[in-house]
Amino acid sequence: MTYSVAIIGAGNLAFHMSQVLSIIPFLEIKYIISREYKDALALANLISAEAIDGLENIPSDVDMVFIWTNDDQIFEVSTTLAKKLPSETLIFHSSGLKTLKNFDPFFLNTGILWPIQSFSKSDTNIKIKKIPFCIIGSNTSTLSVLQNIANGISSDVKVVNEHQKSILHLTAVLSNNFTNHLFHISKLLLEENDLDFNLLLPIIEQTIAKIKLLDPSQTQTGPAIRNDKKTMKQHLDLIQSNDLQKIYKLLSKSILKLNKQ
Repeated sequence: MTYSVAIIGAGNLAFHMSQVLSIIPFLEIKYIISREYKDALALANLISAEAIDGLENIPSDVDMVFIWTNDDQIFEVSTTLAKKLPSETLIFHSSGLKTLKNFDPFFLNTGILWPIQSFSKSDTNIKIKKIPFCIIGSNTSTLSVLQNIANGISSDVKVVNEHQKSILHLTAVLSNNFTNHLFHISKLLLEENDLDFNLLLPIIEQTIAKIKLLDPSQTQTGPAIRNDKKTMKQHLDLIQSNDLQKIYKLLSKSILKLNKQ
């Protein structure tokens, strides 16, 4: 069976995922719909689809819909779709945070196709085949369709429950977003002292390389795990921001406490 597909959204995720889905033989991406018609048109032209001006104008011949909007818009979009499409239409989103309850209950076949990755349109080196995808389906047949789609774009597909997905989303924020924030803080401190952030890249790359081979508990180094109070005091004396001092103390305390367990 070939599914007629509509994509709602034309942002970062839709930009990358629509191009990947467009090469799956059993999917025919027919329509792109976005709040801004010009954005829908740009993406539609990229994958040879049709741009639709307004969600209320979605054609009724759609078998499958991917809602790739902001998380807070998923329920509103699905409620609008419920007025236009049959209840058996396959409806999916790709939010790491939202659940199946964020779909209008009118739809019977809902699912989640979540890539554990952040996207931006400027990313040109994303290898989606290597990105883990988590999938959830409201029933066996829907889950089977999602598995076929996910297996067509990734070599790492895992069926999870909604609690597991929430934990994965939390840990992705901890390990990705928070880490990047510390990179940002480090860069600002370096620039204030006429130093280049690139000087830290080798040690950052080494850290990533290590955790591919060893458990993170085995790779932790630094003054906190040694409880080197003298070095930590010297660092705190260098920090002028009260907020950053609190972050330094909190992380140091956490490192030491976890190491003692």
